[in-house]
Order: sequence, then structure tokens, then C-alpha cells
Amino acid sequence: MKTSHADRQTENSTGAKTKQGWVNYVLEFLMLFMAVFLGFVAENIRESSGERETEKQYIVSLLNDLTTDVHNIDAVQARNHEAKQTGDSLFLLLTLPDFSKHTNAIYYLGRTYSSRSYFNLTDGTLKQLNNAGGLRLITRQPVVDSLQEYQYLYAEIVKGQELKEVQLINYRDLMSKVFDVRVLETMVVGETILRPKGNPPLFSQQKELLNELLMKAHFVKRNNAQLINMLDRMKRKALNLQAVIRKEYGSEFTGL
Repeated sequence: MKTSHADRQTENSTGAKTKQGWVNYVLEFLMLFMAVFLGFVAENIRESSGERETEKQYIVSLLNDLTTDVHNIDAVQARNHEAKQTGDSLFLLLTLPDFSKHTNAIYYLGRTYSSRSYFNLTDGTLKQLNNAGGLRLITRQPVVDSLQEYQYLYAEIVKGQELKEVQLINYRDLMSKVFDVRVLETMVVGETILRPKGNPPLFSQQKELLNELLMKAHFVKRNNAQLINMLDRMKRKALNLQAVIRKEYGSEFTGL
């Protein structure tokens, strides 16, 4: 059966409408896809911009924490060096044949040697970073590496300080057998430790006890020397970490 001219026109019209429908469908799909994609890109840009601003705040805060750490290290190191001199003098005087003539100084040195001063990391920013998902917000790998080394060294210092505390407790326990508490009581005025009047006798002058006291003081002295070295390294790492931060972020963040 032959197809009439009218039928062919109808078929062509229907085909054109079908083709146009598919084109419109594809265009609508592409427009919807682009809208979703552009919205996703815009959200990523806003999120990235927000993270960079947060990163800047953390970096500025971290620099301030490191400055505080350097000051605190200097203060603790001053006391550690005083403890070193105190320990050396105590050893010298207590090993003299006529040490009983120097008990004024021995009482003072023996009492002040039991004092302690420890370094505590300024970790407010680090705690915030950990709560925010660790160090992922810091985008400069050299800063991350240097910061991790800094934290690792602090962990070693904490171990040394904990050991020193145990050693000082042992030293203090033995003080009660060597020093007369009545003399020690006269030496403390508020928070100040003063020298006693005259040369008061020790509670015990037994060589075994004096040797044991010096042995415990010896362990404190050796550990204190190691802490001095580690805190010197800690200070250098703090200053180096600040330099790395300024090198990595200085061109991006003004005021660093």
C-alpha cells in the first residue's frame, strides 16, 4: 500500500517532535547537572576559604604559643642551672673532712636542692587542632613535620621530668634522717628559704646516711643535666618551628 503525501508529512512531523523532545530533555538534564555541579564547586570554594581562614587563626595562635614556650623554657632553665650549682656545692661541702664547720651552707643547699621547676608545653592550639581533626588543617608539610618533632621531644622531656620528681621524692625522704626538722622550720619564711643562724649540727652524721643522701642527690643531678640539654634542644626547635612557619606562610598571611 502506498503512503500518501499527507501521511509522510504526519510521520515527519511526529519524528521532528520526538527528536525535539529528546533534545529538550538532554538540555534540561545538562542544565540541572551544571546547576548542581556549580553549586558543589561554590560550596567547596566557600569551605576551602573557611578552612584557610581557620588555618590562619591556628597558625597565628601557634606562633604565640611557641613564644610563650621559649619564655617558659628560659625560666625553667635558669632554675635548672641553679639546681646544678646547688648540687655541685652540696657534694663539695658534704665530702669535706670538716663538713661540720659548713652546716650553715649545707642546710641551705640541702633544703633548696629539693625544690623543683618543670616545663609545661603551651598546648592550647594543639588541643584545638586535635579536636578539629588533627593536623589536617595545616597544609604545609614542613610545618607539620617540624611540629611533630617538637611534640615528640616534649614527650621525652615529660618522661625526664617525671623521673626527676620520683628522684626528688626519694631525696626528700632521706632528708628527714640527715637534717634536723627544727632547723629547717626556722629557715622557711613564707615562700622564701633562708640560711639558718650559725652552724647548727646535722640530725645525723653517719657516713652511710650521708653517702646515701649524696647518692640520691647524684641521680637527681645527672637527670637534671639531661633535662638541661633536652630543654636547650626544645628551645631551638621552638625557634626553628617559628622560622619554618614564617617561611611557609609569610607570603600568604600578612603579619606573621
